[in-house]
Amino acid sequence: CFNQIDRLSSTELSALQEKLNTPTKEHFVLEEKLYVSAHTNAGIVECKSSIINILRDVRTRPRWILIDPYTWQLHEAFLCALHRIFRLLDRDCDFVLNLHELEFFNTQILHEEFTAKSYNFLLRRLNEQSDTFVTPQGLTFRGFKHLMKRFAIAKKWDRCWDVLRFYHYQTDLTLHPRVFPKLPPKEADQTFELSKYVYVLLEKIFAVFADDTIDDHDNKSIASSMISSVQQNVLAHQYQRGGGGGGIGDDDEDNALDSEEDEDDNDDEGKVLSMDGIKHILAVLPAGKPELHCTLLDRHVIDHFETAGRKLNKLTKNGWLSFWAMFAVEN
Repeated sequence: CFNQIDRLSSTELSALQEKLNTPTKEHFVLEEKLYVSAHTNAGIVECKSSIINILRDVRTRPRWILIDPYTWQLHEAFLCALHRIFRLLDRDCDFVLNLHELEFFNTQILHEEFTAKSYNFLLRRLNEQSDTFVTPQGLTFRGFKHLMKRFAIAKKWDRCWDVLRFYHYQTDLTLHPRVFPKLPPKEADQTFELSKYVYVLLEKIFAVFADDTIDDHDNKSIASSMISSVQQNVLAHQYQRGGGGGGIGDDDEDNALDSEEDEDDNDDEGKVLSMDGIKHILAVLPAGKPELHCTLLDRHVIDHFETAGRKLNKLTKNGWLSFWAMFAVEN
């Protein structure tokens, strides 16, 4: 807010306006530019009204929780949210957003028209800036992150928050409680056991993010063979169809799960998860919150489960499933 603006000549005022209209990091923190005069009271009413509107808008669409105003770096909580949103948009799990996925993003979330011509134009412009932003198949996560960052730099806060609120994020970038299923209360001597549907989901996650394979001559850990063998029995028990009380529909669904499991077993043969793959999976969790820290990121924890590779530092499918089974029991 500039006081005594009436004392500036037209040339000085034009120079000042041109300077402030040039986007720089120093001016990024400015919400709006107002020209007022305490001498003539010019612009005072507009200034008061603007301050009220800005405060209301900042309360509903916080700015600096998304991006640092001085470095233009995205904050970690926003970055974690973008990882989750990108995965939800990526319906075919190929790590890129194709035409149909970007069409959903633009038409259903941003409420803007998006055609094949728009898609080609977007990819071409992003490819000019970096070849890591796009592939022949579509928009990569780096490109998506860059796009959201440009929204923030351009102060298109409504777009940023339309995307975040569509995926149930609150103003502090925590997920709304309704996103998480409610667990029933349990007694001190009771434990939770993962259902077969959870194991099917965990197998799908492993199949998508497994980033390495092992050969027959690679090492395989036996340090946790007791845990692994016990866990295999637990998993087998989880996949068993309950005897009695199940309807025809239940049997059909179980048969479908069993056949899907057999197909996944064949596809995942020899696949392993490196530490980078595990970090990729857990990128949706902010590292700055101890209560959300997953112990699977700790190298010494992996040693308690089945690993493979020459350095025994890659988690097998059995080790992956064993960790989550133990995690559910202990927590």
